[in-house]
Amino acid sequence: MTKHPSDGDKTPLLIKDNTSCSHSQLKKNVTPSPPKFESLDFDQTINSYTISDAKSHPRYLQITITRWILVALVGLFTGITAVVIVHFVELLVQFRVTRLNSQLQHYVGLGSYYNEDEVRKYYHHEVSYFDSMLSKYGLGGIYSFYMGYNLFLVVLSTMLCIVFAPMAVGSGLPEVKAYLNGVRVGKFSGFRLFVVKLLGTILGVASGLVVGPEGPIVHLGAILGASLTKTRELEDWFCRKSSDAKSTVGVRNENSMMQQGDHRSLLSFFRNDLERRHLISIGAAAGFSSAFGAPVGGLLYSMEEASSFFSHDMLWKTLTATCIATFCIACYYGSLSRYSMLSLEIGLVDSSLTHLKEIPTYFVLGAAGGIIGSAFNRLNAYTNKLRKVFYGTISDRGKLLTFKVAESAFLSLLTSFTMLSAVIFAGRCRPGEKDGEEFRFLHRYNCPPGQTSELGILLFGSREESIKEILTDPENFSPNTLLTVGLLVLSLMVITFGVALPTGMFMPSILTGSSLGGYAGLIFKKYYISSIHPSDFSLIGAAAFLAGSQRNIVSLCVILMEGTGNTKSIIPVIITVVCARTIGDFLSEGIYEELIQLRDYPYLKHESKPQYDIYKARTIMSSAVTISSGANAGLVEDLLLEAPHNAFPVVEKKSGSYIGMVRRDQLVAALENKLYMDNPSDEEIVISESNCNLVDIDENNLSSLKNAAFHVDDGVYRSIADWRPTTENTTTLSWVNGNVVISIPPHERFRFIDVGSIMNKSAICVQEDSPLSRVFNIFTSLGLRHLPVVSTNGTAVGVITRFNLSDAYISSKLSSKCCTP
Repeated sequence: MTKHPSDGDKTPLLIKDNTSCSHSQLKKNVTPSPPKFESLDFDQTINSYTISDAKSHPRYLQITITRWILVALVGLFTGITAVVIVHFVELLVQFRVTRLNSQLQHYVGLGSYYNEDEVRKYYHHEVSYFDSMLSKYGLGGIYSFYMGYNLFLVVLSTMLCIVFAPMAVGSGLPEVKAYLNGVRVGKFSGFRLFVVKLLGTILGVASGLVVGPEGPIVHLGAILGASLTKTRELEDWFCRKSSDAKSTVGVRNENSMMQQGDHRSLLSFFRNDLERRHLISIGAAAGFSSAFGAPVGGLLYSMEEASSFFSHDMLWKTLTATCIATFCIACYYGSLSRYSMLSLEIGLVDSSLTHLKEIPTYFVLGAAGGIIGSAFNRLNAYTNKLRKVFYGTISDRGKLLTFKVAESAFLSLLTSFTMLSAVIFAGRCRPGEKDGEEFRFLHRYNCPPGQTSELGILLFGSREESIKEILTDPENFSPNTLLTVGLLVLSLMVITFGVALPTGMFMPSILTGSSLGGYAGLIFKKYYISSIHPSDFSLIGAAAFLAGSQRNIVSLCVILMEGTGNTKSIIPVIITVVCARTIGDFLSEGIYEELIQLRDYPYLKHESKPQYDIYKARTIMSSAVTISSGANAGLVEDLLLEAPHNAFPVVEKKSGSYIGMVRRDQLVAALENKLYMDNPSDEEIVISESNCNLVDIDENNLSSLKNAAFHVDDGVYRSIADWRPTTENTTTLSWVNGNVVISIPPHERFRFIDVGSIMNKSAICVQEDSPLSRVFNIFTSLGLRHLPVVSTNGTAVGVITRFNLSDAYISSKLSSKCCTP
C-alpha cells in the first residue's frame, strides 16, 4: 500500500486493496521513530467519557485558576531566562572589549596614546601581562586575541547545538510559526533543547557575529510554554513519593503503555495540542516582549506574526505574561524605566516631522527598505539552499559535524578580521568634546587622546549601544561611516543566518536599517531639505528594512514606538512600513516564510485563492477508510497494520451514515486496555449512549483501564522503541512504517471494540459539493487535523487533511484533466 508524501498525517486515502502487505511482512518493516511531520489536533475530542467527566466533576474554577497559574509561570520563567542571557552576554562582551582596547592602546606602534592610570581608572583592573605581551607582538597579537576569543565562543556554541540539540540551530521562529500553524515539529521542546539553546544563544551573541538574542528568546519562551504541559513524569514521581496520596496520574508498566487512576489531575487537562498551543503562543509573546521591552508589542507580534490562531480570551492572558516577563528585566536593572534586553530608548531630539514636503522621502525609504529586504531574503534563502544541498550529500555524521564546525569557524574568523581591520585601517576618529571622559577613553581604540573611533563605537562592544548612538543623533558620525556599517552588517547577515548556532536577526536588522536610514537622512539634509532631522530617518530606516524582510506591520510600529518612546514618528513609520511591506510582497516571500519552505514544513496560509470558489471539496479529497461503530478487534488490528492513516471516519454498519471520527491512538488505546463489548447475537452492532451506559454513571465506577482508553494523553504513544513478538497472553506495541500499531493475543481477535463511545462526536464535516474556498477557510480557521467529507445522503466519501490543502497538491489536482469544477 502506497503512502502519500504528505506532512506525516497519512490521511485516509485508499480503501483497503489486494496489494496491501501481509501481516507478517509489515511486522518486519519496523521504524524506530515516528514520522518527521504530523499535523496537530486543535479540535478537542468530545465523546462519552468527556461528557460523563463534565457531568460528574465540573472543575471549571480549578481548571481556570490552574490555567492562569501556568500563564504567570510562562511569563516569569521567560523573563528569568532573558535576564540570564543579558547578564552573561554583558560579561563576555565586556571582557573582550576591555582587553581589546587595552591591547590597542598598549601597542607600541600606536601606544603614544596609552596611559596606564586611565586603564586602572576606567577598566577597574590592573594592566595584565597578557595585554602587554600581546600588544608587544604587534597587530598579529591583537588580531590573534580578538579572533581567537570570538572563534572559541562560536565553535563551542556550534558544537553544543550539533551534538546535543540540532533543533537549537537558527532563531527557532520558523519552528514556532509552523507549530502554531498546526505542524507537529519533531523535538520542538525539551529540557536538553532549552539548555543548549540558552547556552548557544549566550555564546553566539557574545561572539561578535552579526546575530541577536531576540529570535532565540522567542523560541525559549515557546519551549517553556510547551514544557509546562508535559508534566506526566513529574506527576508520576510525586505520586510515588507521596505514599498517602491517591494515584491520580498515568503510570506505565510492562503490560500497558498508559494506565490512569479513577480521577484525572488538573494538569492532565492541559496535555493536549489545543492548550499547548495557547501556552506556546503566550511564551513566544513573552519572549519577544522581554527582548524589546514592549508588552503590547509582544502581544501584537504573537497575534500578527507567530500565531495562526489567536482567540479573544488569549488577550488578557498574553498581556499578563508579557508584563511579568518585562518586569523581570526591570528588576534586573533595578529601574522600571529599563525593562528590555534591547533598549531602544533614545535621548531627547528636536523632532517635529510635520513638514509635508518630507512625505516623499518616507515613500522613498519604504520602497528602498522593501527592495533591500527582499534582496536580503532571496540571497539568504539561496545561501541556505546551497547549505542544504551540500550537507545533504554528506551521510557520515562525523564529516557532517566537521564541515558545520568548519563553516562556523570560517565565518567567525571572517567577521572578526573584517571588523577589526575596518576599525584599525579605515576607522575615522572624531573629536570627543560631546562625549564623557570615560566614554572617550573606552571607545578610543587607536585614536589620539580626546577622540573616539566611529567604527569602533558601532562595530565593537554592545550592539544595543551602537543602535542607540545612531538613533539618538546620526550626525555624530560621518555618512561614510554609517554607509560602511550598514553594508558590512547586511553582507555578513546574508551568510550568517543559517550557520549551525542560535541566530536572531532583529538586532542586526535594526543596526543595518538605522545605519542606512541615518545615511539617507544625512544625504537628504545636505541636498534636499536642510531642516530634516537625520535621527528620524534612522528610526524610519530600521522600520523599512524590518518590514521589507519580515513583513510584520502593526506589531513593528508598536514595538518601535514602545522601544524608542518617539511617539511623534508614528505617522512616518506607518507610511514607511506599509510601503516597504507592499513592495516586498511583490518581490519575495518574508524571511520566515522562506525558511519554512526551506525546512519543508507544510505551512498553510489563512487566505484561500480566488479560483478556489469554482472547485469542490471532492476535487481534492482523498478516499476514506471507514470503520463501523462496533468493530471486530481482529479487523481493527489488521486495519491499523495495513492502513497508513491517523484517523478514520466512523459509520453505522447498516446505513453507512457518518457519525464521528476516531483517531489511530484511540483505537490502539482501546485494544491495549481491552475496551471490549459483548455481542450476544449476530445482529448488527450499533453503539449509542444508552447501551454504552457511560453518561449516566459516576466516573468512580469506570475502571482505570477504561479511563485510559477514553482519555488518551497527547503523545503517549510516541516513545515506543521497537517491536516485540506477541505471546499467548500479551499485548505489544510497535512502530511499523512510521505508524503506531498493536498486536493482541489471538483469543481477543474475536471480541468487539466499543468505537462508538470513544469516537469524536463533534468532528466537523463538509459536503462533497462544498466550494473549495469554504473548505480551505474552515480547515485553516479552526485548526483541524482531519475534515471528513460526506455525500448528500450522509455517507462518508472522503477526508481532507493538511496535505490535501497544500499548494502543490491542489495545483496538481486542478491542472489534471480529470478534475473539473
